[in-house]
Amino acid sequence: MKAVRSGRLILCLVFLTLLATQQATLAADPTGLEGTTNTAVDYVWILVCALLLMFMQAGFAMLEAGFCRAKNATNLMGKNLMDFVIGSITFFLVGYAIMRGGDWHGLWGTQGWLMLGSYYDVDKYLSMFWMLVFCATAATIVAGAVAERPKFRTYLVYSVIFSAIIYPIYGHWVWGGQWLSQLPFGAGAVDFAGSGGGSCHRGFCRLSGDNRCWSAIW
Repeated sequence: MKAVRSGRLILCLVFLTLLATQQATLAADPTGLEGTTNTAVDYVWILVCALLLMFMQAGFAMLEAGFCRAKNATNLMGKNLMDFVIGSITFFLVGYAIMRGGDWHGLWGTQGWLMLGSYYDVDKYLSMFWMLVFCATAATIVAGAVAERPKFRTYLVYSVIFSAIIYPIYGHWVWGGQWLSQLPFGAGAVDFAGSGGGSCHRGFCRLSGDNRCWSAIW
């Protein structure tokens, strides 16, 4: 029954994504296609790097499965896969808009929902994909840190919260040029390699996962 409910949740998310992106699917080609050879090389390089980063999921899956008991390996591999799936969908629908879509009082973005309108652009889609793989990779490491503790559906809820709220808002504050990056201490908050957006947040989520409330939720 749990597997059936999880399957229904996944199908609903996929249906909503297809419904939300139908307009973009039937629309004309995105803007930003014009460019030089150097631009094309830049695009290919960023895509190659993003795909390599995406394959970190497979490495984490093998590592985490090797550190848990055999009876829980399938459950852990499922969490590792589904946090990337759900995290990607969530970040595409709302996460990127919160991170890079304009600004509301320096707190979060308010434009670019579902990557439509002026955000139906090659440059913005490339930026979104690059941020997306970082977001999903940051989310999945927690699966190994809290292995054998949270229930499957609880972990899916965490994936949605991390991809829609935690990571995008932090990214908006630092990479979006808002208050964290403007602190009056030297250069402010500088996060070139994602040590704060990825590693630090993974650590905090992992610490919260040590709490016994994980096993009590749902």
